Formats: sequence, C-alpha cells, structure tokens
Amino acid sequence: MYSAVHSGALQGVCAYMVSVEVDIARGLPAFLMVGSLSTEVRESRERVTVALKNVGLNLPPCRITVNLSPADRRKEGTAFDLPIAVGMLEAMELVPAGAAEGLLFLGELGLNGELKKARGVLPIVRAAAAEGIRECIVPGANAREGGVIPGIRVRGAENILEIMHFLMARGEERDRVLCRIAEEVCGREVTGSVFLIGDGFAGDWMKNTLRYLCRGRRVFQGNNLFGKGACCGMQERLKASQMGTEHVFLGGDKLKANVGMKILRNGEDSYFALLDAGVNWYEAERTAEIYLQEGRELEFSAAPLVRSRTGAEVLRLSLEGLPGTTARLRLHLYMEAENRLTVEAEDLGFGEFRPASGRSWKESFVIY
Repeated sequence: MYSAVHSGALQGVCAYMVSVEVDIARGLPAFLMVGSLSTEVRESRERVTVALKNVGLNLPPCRITVNLSPADRRKEGTAFDLPIAVGMLEAMELVPAGAAEGLLFLGELGLNGELKKARGVLPIVRAAAAEGIRECIVPGANAREGGVIPGIRVRGAENILEIMHFLMARGEERDRVLCRIAEEVCGREVTGSVFLIGDGFAGDWMKNTLRYLCRGRRVFQGNNLFGKGACCGMQERLKASQMGTEHVFLGGDKLKANVGMKILRNGEDSYFALLDAGVNWYEAERTAEIYLQEGRELEFSAAPLVRSRTGAEVLRLSLEGLPGTTARLRLHLYMEAENRLTVEAEDLGFGEFRPASGRSWKESFVIY
C-alpha cells in the first residue's frame, strides 16, 4: 500500500517542503530509500525499524520503498525519522488512511521510540505555514521553538506511540464528521445506493459511517466504480472474469475499434493486435518492430464496434522510396482524436545487409 506524508528540509538558511512517500508491497524483504539522501538520512531505516519493533510494532516480511521528493535536492539531517515512521504506519494500515493528511511531521527517533530534538524546526514550520499547512507534529523539545510562527499549530510529542494514538483518534473524528454528513444527506430523501469512490475511503476508519449507510441501502466502495457498473467494476478489479474478457465497455472517451494487422508468425498466418477497443482513446498508443519481407506497403485492419460501420476496414500505408526488398520497421500507432488514427513507420535497415536509410512515413485515417 502507498502513503505520502508532509515533511521539510533545510537548504542553507532556507527551508522547503518534502513529500515522504512510502510504498509497502509483497516480495523479498528489503528496505530501499531514494531521493538524494545523506548518510544520516539513509540511517533512518535502522532507527525507524528498531524503534517500531521496540514499541511492539513488528514489520511484516515485505519490500519497503521510501522516496523523499523532490528527488533532485539534497536531504540532510535526522528529522525524517518521524515522517518515515508515520508513512509506514499508514501504509501498513495501522492508522486510518488519510489520518496524516494536512499535517507536517519532523523529528528524530530513538531506538526506544522516543522523539529527540531536531534541527531547523523554525524555518521549516514557517515554510509549512506559507504552503497552507495548519498543523505540525514535532518533538516536545521543539514545540516552543515552532510555536512562535503565527497561523499554524505546533503540537509536541514524546514518542511514536503518542503520535499513533493521536492519528487513530483523528481518524475516529473523521468518521464522526462523515457520519454526520451521511445522516444529513440521506435524511433529506430516500437513498437506495451509496457510492464511496476515491483513495480517501480506503482502510477501515469509517466504521460508524458504514454501519449507518448499510441500513437499508446498498453501499459500494472502491475506485472507478462507474467504469462497468459498481459490482462488476469492483469484481473485475480484484479478479478478471470471463465476462470481463468477452465484453468491452464503450464510454464517451473510449476507443471504439480494434486495430491490428496480419503477420506471419513461426511460419503461420497470425493476427497482431495493436490497439484494443475499450481503452481511453487518448491513451491508446503502441510501438512495435516488424520485418517486411516484400512489397512497399503496409496493411492494417480497423474493426469498429459501433453501428456506423460494419466489418473491418483495410488501412494502407505506402512506403514509397523504401530501399531494398526486405526491411526492419518500427511502427508507432496513436490516436490524434477520438476517431482519427495516425500510423508512423521508420526504416531501421536490415542488420549488416543494409543500414537504416533514415526514411519515415506517416498517414492518418478516420476509422469510425
């Protein structure tokens, strides 16, 4: 699971915001840290993992990746221990998803989980206030230092467990607020179905809200629920079924044709699919390399799935001026508009027999 936490860093006497991104995935156990880091920042992985273990939070065997963004600016100091630990807690779902949203974290962790005084709190808190952040969590020893900045609340903490309990309580408060909103909205009229869409609804932080919404209503939770219908969309996301492979959803922004070409594969005639219907037309793109054995023309087939046309249409790209009878070509297909396909071909030569000529060909087709 992925999480992102606000923090900050110093560059000279100035401060800038840093996004601490944490991703925890299944795989061989590893702890990777990237983002132009100094030695003391890289040592955070030992301090954080040991501190979490000593407060009773053992890490599962997994692959942990931490990125401090922007990655092109040097990060120094030990104040990233706390935001990394908070990001890991959220990624492991030990605190409610989104509980750290709008907060900035700074602080060094001791091996027993206690927070130690960090450098640069004052300029970083000032930069956070300028960015619109309204609350910072810092070590208790730095609370008075950061509290002099107007327009932002600075909360001091003594250990990681205190912060964990604070974030859990913050998640419960979000649950109460969302439940009040749900009661207000659903109380106005009869509501049969409720769709909870977006990453902010991940996790199990909204228990009371779900208890209320599920009383006589159908509740659907997850991303992209409107793609194929609520139930089918969630089912296809978890495990593709035969229905999902046999049926294509053709919405307003979807590609409504299959594009491919006939090729010879292992001595047998075969169909080479290049663009598939059902994807967003502005994301439909394919690059491939083929060998042309003879001729000066490429043939593609476009099979629309809309009623305006029936059958597959043959699209021909002339390769006038192609030297030789055999060539290796690089193809690039993409959609310029919802119904306009562009095909580009580039001559790559033919190994030692013929160098690349540098010639290229381009043609656009209306496919439905």
